[in-house]
Amino acid sequence: MIAVIESIANCGWNQDELKLLSFGCLGELNTGKRKFKGIGDIIQAFMKAETLYSENIAKLLLNNKENYIRINPTLEKEQVYLDNISDEAINTLIIFARDESKKYMADIHRIFFDIKKEDFIPIHKC
Repeated sequence: MIAVIESIANCGWNQDELKLLSFGCLGELNTGKRKFKGIGDIIQAFMKAETLYSENIAKLLLNNKENYIRINPTLEKEQVYLDNISDEAINTLIIFARDESKKYMADIHRIFFDIKKEDFIPIHKC
């Protein structure tokens, strides 16, 4: 959301031409219920609400909704904890990321890579 607002307000970019690739941090990733016991669900609800708020505002500001991709997959609860940095957890996330990326590759190429770019001409020469 902040990137969209900055590009429109400060850079003066055309809303019709903006393209946004947004990465989440796993939809149902366990937020530490083991530690928080009673408030884990509340923390998760606030985190989800903030994510939905940012996503909806960004969509609202973009005139061309076809130029927006949000990647925010979910893992099963208890599969990987937020604070787990074990080799097993990291390998699980790597495999998961590879599998998830395949789902979005066609759209990513269509939106971001399958267009002809103008030659880059630097403003300043070193």
